[in-house]
Amino acid sequence: MGDVMEERLRTYIKEVENRTKCQLDDRKKLKDAIPLSEEQLRKMDSALKRTTAFMKKLKNIGCIQLASILQDVDKVNLSKFVEEMTTTIAEAKIKYSEVQSVVTVCVHLSCYYSEFSSLLLVEFRKLLPSKRSDKIQNPSKLRVDIRLLAELCLHGVFGKEGVQLLGSAVSFLTLTDRTEHINIPILLPFCKVMNVASTANIKLPETSVISVDYKKTFAQLLLDYRVSLVEHIKQDLFEMNQLLLSIKRQTRTRGDASAEDRSHLEEIRARYEKILTSGIQLSEYLGVEMETMKEEQSEDEEEEVSALALSRALHEGTITVWPDEDTRQFYETRMELRQLVPAILFQSVDTVTFLFHGMSVDAPVWGHHIYTTRLDIDTRTYFSAATIIIAIPSAIKIFNCVGGLSNILRAARLDVMSYDTHYIVAFSLYFKVYGCLRYSLCFLFMIALYV
Repeated sequence: MGDVMEERLRTYIKEVENRTKCQLDDRKKLKDAIPLSEEQLRKMDSALKRTTAFMKKLKNIGCIQLASILQDVDKVNLSKFVEEMTTTIAEAKIKYSEVQSVVTVCVHLSCYYSEFSSLLLVEFRKLLPSKRSDKIQNPSKLRVDIRLLAELCLHGVFGKEGVQLLGSAVSFLTLTDRTEHINIPILLPFCKVMNVASTANIKLPETSVISVDYKKTFAQLLLDYRVSLVEHIKQDLFEMNQLLLSIKRQTRTRGDASAEDRSHLEEIRARYEKILTSGIQLSEYLGVEMETMKEEQSEDEEEEVSALALSRALHEGTITVWPDEDTRQFYETRMELRQLVPAILFQSVDTVTFLFHGMSVDAPVWGHHIYTTRLDIDTRTYFSAATIIIAIPSAIKIFNCVGGLSNILRAARLDVMSYDTHYIVAFSLYFKVYGCLRYSLCFLFMIALYV
């Protein structure tokens, strides 16, 4: 990132140096220039056809090659068309990228015709707004006109009067636009061209065309404009943050926000980002550090930031998910239950195997309360199944009719059922006296295993 910034800075300094050199060369050319004399003008081509063709080229100065226009200036007598040329140049539809070519033509014409610069300045006075009551009809053209006027001042076509006119235009643009800041696209190119301040305390080439006092005046106007621009940015940021918080609340309570609110948020965000970019550029050109703007994070950004922070904290060991070491061991370490259960409970350990349609299930039974041997139930033995089905209602009838069933069962203790190939041995050591309800539930559970 540092290398990129250094490369950008070197490129910018090189651009300023080249621009300053070109300005000084043009100023020297104008200073040493001698206007064309009457004798020289008579030797030049004064044919109406040539002058008309040149004026057509001048109207489309952006589309015509610069070399072609300069050749005509050297060969054609244009002394009778100076005022018309100034009007044509002032009213021409020039692109921003074509400003430098127009400046070169104006410098060339000013060297040959002394009245050209003063007449062109008059035309600029007609075009540029200066009073508070003036309205900007075409912001795009005004942006080009401000840049062209500044370049003509720097290249020496206009003197002190041109700088004063430029100051009036800049004052109008800054003082009449303290709330909406719609003139920022017009002012940014002007700041870049005029070098009213140096960024990062880097020494840039300077020109004596504009005095120090004028530079301070321009800088103060733009600094005051920047203060109001920052306040505008903060207002848009506050509005965007409030709407984003509202959308978050709607998402948490209702599941989602309305489409209208989301659309409004996108509009505000686009407007905020645009004006923020302009504020950053203006601060760079003025050599002022841009204030930090704290944007409210969206839900996705909050979750991502929280997850990254938690992951980093866990990795660094600053926080832990477990309140203590025992809890961590409990959840992270697989414990052996045999080490926790008393050894007496493992005196008799056997396995009960159930066969359901060919599928076997082994179940371990611990302790001295229940002693079991191998229990195989094959559903293919239909006789045994029928016997069990008959035994269930019989047992229930006995339970309902004989209140002392629990005593009989306690006396029997063992072998409730027996078969030739399938048998049950010692399904319980004894039943304690828990009442008829507990016995019946245990009995039904055991019968359900067979069914």
